[in-house]
Amino acid sequence: MPAAEFHLAHHVLEGNSHGDLFLDLGEETLATYEIEENDLDAIKQLVDDIPYPHFFLISEESNPSGEVWPAHRKSDHRKKYLSYEGPVSNRGHLYSVLKGKLNFTFPLKPLPEKLWFGVHAGQEGTRP
Repeated sequence: MPAAEFHLAHHVLEGNSHGDLFLDLGEETLATYEIEENDLDAIKQLVDDIPYPHFFLISEESNPSGEVWPAHRKSDHRKKYLSYEGPVSNRGHLYSVLKGKLNFTFPLKPLPEKLWFGVHAGQEGTRP
């Protein structure tokens, strides 16, 4: 199953906070998706509550195993956002929520406009 490095950040803006999901797919820029703030809060809570969380992306047509939340495509971002946390000039502040690898089972080209970010419990000694 293919995997990609990811960074899920809480982008705090006045009146429009949300999650930004940055995906490193080996391109010059990071594919980026937006997750609603309420869903971001649910993701954080679930990750705190389950042992050995594993992360995945699925397309809308897939049947998920685990909890999933919608993510909507937005413009690509510079590679620095894969590890960046801090102020974004005149556009709020990024706070890191999760980093790691996630698995996916769909073609990457073209990237879908909507994906589902998922979390499920893994087993001790397994890698995401």
